[in-house]
Amino acid sequence: MALRERDPRGGLPEYMQGTDLHVVDHWTYLGTARTEEELAELRFRESSAAFDVDVYRILVRHFAKHPKLDWLDLRRTERPVS
Repeated sequence: MALRERDPRGGLPEYMQGTDLHVVDHWTYLGTARTEEELAELRFRESSAAFDVDVYRILVRHFAKHPKLDWLDLRRTERPVS
């Protein structure tokens, strides 16, 4: 999934400057994307990272405080053909 963090000055549309997408897979932080290309790279990167209890705790705390999250389900987009 990708959690969207909008520019605190507000009002910017999706995928515009000032919008960061924090990519998480199985409670492991994979990185932050600021462009479509960075997002694609993070989505399809092979990751051997294990479950990160610190990331889990941070995200669960954030989810509890912000029940209406702005997020993307990255499983719904197909992997590019090589």
